[in-house]
Amino acid sequence: MAEDQYPFVDRRKRPTPRFSRYTFAGRRRRNALPGSKQDGYFVDWVDGHYRSAVIALCIFIVIDALSTLHILSHGGTEVNPVMAWIIDRSWVAFLVVKVLSAVSALVLLSVHRHVRVMRLIGAVLYVAYGSIVLYHLVLVTKIAWGHATG
Repeated sequence: MAEDQYPFVDRRKRPTPRFSRYTFAGRRRRNALPGSKQDGYFVDWVDGHYRSAVIALCIFIVIDALSTLHILSHGGTEVNPVMAWIIDRSWVAFLVVKVLSAVSALVLLSVHRHVRVMRLIGAVLYVAYGSIVLYHLVLVTKIAWGHATG
C-alpha cells in the first residue's frame, strides 16, 4: 500500500504486538482506507445484527450441549458418532468440547465478519444449531410430559 493512499500520518513505528491494550477492547469496525475493498478484511469489533447472530449461535451451542445431556440422562442417544465417543469417555469432556466450539465460533466469525465465505458458514451454523435447539426443545418437552424420547 502506498503511503499517499492513507489520509493520515502513520503514527505506528512498529507492528502492533499480538497482545496489547487493544486485544480484548479493539476498535476496528470497518476498513478505514478510502476506496479500499469492502470484503475480505478483518475487524476486532463487531456490532449490530451480526454480533447478535454470533452471540445467539454461541447460546445455541451451549443449549445444545445441556439439552443433549438432559436427553441422554432420560434414555436418549447421541447420533453424532464423534460426540457419542466423547460422551462415552466423559460428560465433562463433552461440555468442554462444546464450550470451546462456541468460543471458537464467536472468535472466528467475529474477526472474519467481512469475509464472505465466513458469513455463509455463520449463516449455515446459525440455521443448523437453531434447528437442533428446536428439535431438542421438542424432545425435552416430551420428556417433561412423560413421553418416550424416540
